[in-house]
Amino acid sequence: MKFTAFSPHEALRPYIKDYWHLSSTALADGCQRIMSNGSAQLQFYTTQPIRFGDDDRLFTSCLNIHSLQYTDLLNKQGPLEIIGVEFMSFGTRMFFDMPMSEGVGLHLTPTDLNDSEFAALEEQVMGSKDDRHICQHLDDFFLHRLRKVFAGGTNLLRMQHVVHLAENTRIDGDLSKLSPVALAEAACLSPKQFTRIFHEYVGLQPKSYLRLLRYHAAVLALQQKAMGMDDAISSTLTDIAWQCGYYDLSHMTVDFQQISGNTPAQILAEIEARGADKALTQAFQPTYGQMLKKFIRVDKLI
Repeated sequence: MKFTAFSPHEALRPYIKDYWHLSSTALADGCQRIMSNGSAQLQFYTTQPIRFGDDDRLFTSCLNIHSLQYTDLLNKQGPLEIIGVEFMSFGTRMFFDMPMSEGVGLHLTPTDLNDSEFAALEEQVMGSKDDRHICQHLDDFFLHRLRKVFAGGTNLLRMQHVVHLAENTRIDGDLSKLSPVALAEAACLSPKQFTRIFHEYVGLQPKSYLRLLRYHAAVLALQQKAMGMDDAISSTLTDIAWQCGYYDLSHMTVDFQQISGNTPAQILAEIEARGADKALTQAFQPTYGQMLKKFIRVDKLI
């Protein structure tokens, strides 16, 4: 399996995390379980169409706007090549003229969106011979959209601010300080106004977004524990729950089961069985491509 990430054009970096290319060969029909990280993705399946969960449609491209719950990606035996675009949590709204709240939990094709430019981009990506040309097509598409679809404004700046605040609070190690009310105050909005605008830009409700932050903080701690890192090796699951802003282990277990379909103990065992990925232990929120590449594909547990 090969995974490569690419930086978008400089003007796009406030809104797009990265482009990525995943190349693999599936030895059998498979199911990969992917957990949301609060960011939408645009994806192209260049060697074989794939399915999502109970959706009978075959996808060659789609805009994925994840809900709180995991997504099951179903692929057939054979070569599997995926080109991905990972947006900042608030960034997708800059390029698609729709509230993200309307697409939560959906996998939207160019036809679903009635988007001829998206359809043309799919043809360009499918016809490209190398990553350099793919990245150029993606840059051209998004730079055009940046000027055309949405101009941003005060609400965009507010959403940037609160997302960065949440990330910095997570890095400082105390997610218990975060709440929808605290984020609304940081955005200088009433809780009702903030919830509406956050939902429009991010897709998730603020409370669900904070649950994802806690979940990924806990998975990161489990990764570090599995690697035997000095500060984490002796931590119990209850210790990790408290450190990540949960009331107790039971609270963390409920969240884990809803977000990933598995308990913390099951995920820890899976990390240990697969081997902890150093790249993920260094990530605040793993990108979708990283999760698809390694570990949080807990297909053995499905």
